[in-house]
Amino acid sequence: MCWEAKLSLMLDLFLWESLASHVLT
Repeated sequence: MCWEAKLSLMLDLFLWESLASHVLT
C-alpha cells in the first residue's frame, strides 16, 4: 500500500471516529 492511500485511510478513520463520538454524545 502506498503511503498516500494509507494516509487517506487514516484520515477517513479519524473523521469517522470523530463523527461517531459527536453522534454518541
